[in-house]
Amino acid sequence: LGVSLVLSALTLFYYGDTLDQQPDHKHKRSIFSLPPKGMLVFSLICFTSMACENTMYDWSGIYIRQVLHGTKAVATIAFVVYMVAMTTGRLIGDRMADRFGIQRVLAASGILISAGFAITVFSPFIPLTLAGYLLTGFGVSCVVPFVFGLAGKIPMSNPGAALASISSLGYLGFLLVPPMIGYVAQASSLRVSFGIIAVMGLFMIRLSTRIKIETVA
Repeated sequence: LGVSLVLSALTLFYYGDTLDQQPDHKHKRSIFSLPPKGMLVFSLICFTSMACENTMYDWSGIYIRQVLHGTKAVATIAFVVYMVAMTTGRLIGDRMADRFGIQRVLAASGILISAGFAITVFSPFIPLTLAGYLLTGFGVSCVVPFVFGLAGKIPMSNPGAALASISSLGYLGFLLVPPMIGYVAQASSLRVSFGIIAVMGLFMIRLSTRIKIETVA
């Protein structure tokens, strides 16, 4: 107890001396802010990609079982196909970007996502649906890493805050869109829900064309 009292007294003594040494923060920073206008396109691409990615996490197996009446084992295989495609895409993504350019790879990612979900929506057969999952996995594989890589090259006064804003909007899509898929499925069907995600893939294609060429060089 005596030691504790001595340490407390010393702490109070030295703390009093350091009060006048605290920096004067004249400008308060907000906890969250929207990214700069020039980076909004990156935020929307990140939002779209992460929404598609988590939709597959949450709904790919349910789609196989409820829509195509597959077994639990088949649903597991379908998810594995998606994950293998996504992992493979991330392994070869840098080589594709070096050869074709990041902007083209992002546009191709949107095409793959849209085509993958479209095949899934219109497919009456599980093997064809697995092909759709394969395309979707390749589509979402490199989008987020490339978006952060491009955004980090843009000159800005506070790059850390801007990248944090992009990440926040991306995770907003990751968290919000899959539950909305459930609401749409209850009102209509899972096919309609997946059709909406296919349209989001088309939106990503359009967004990729809005990236300024100088940021990709």
